[in-house]
Amino acid sequence: MPSARTCRAKAALPTSLGGLRRRLGLSQAALAGRLGVSQPQVAQLESQADMQLGTLRRHLAALGGELELVVRFPDQRIEIVLPDSATPHSSPLPDQPQSGRTPC
Repeated sequence: MPSARTCRAKAALPTSLGGLRRRLGLSQAALAGRLGVSQPQVAQLESQADMQLGTLRRHLAALGGELELVVRFPDQRIEIVLPDSATPHSSPLPDQPQSGRTPC
């Protein structure tokens, strides 16, 4: 049986969307059912190199995850706050703290 450390290390490795789905023990057909699309559509999505963030967000939500967007610079990491999909035209004000974060 692998140790907790081994499992955490494996979970931190980069993976594709298909690899993530397989790691979570789901078939393309099962994920398609959760998304309300066909299995071939899931296969196509998993092979896409470029997709809209909303599509990726829905795909990850169907897997039980949540999309976070982080930009890495040599000296810092900045989280980009995406508009909520339920309110597509809203965006946080720059001087308002979000999720317990304080502005710089």
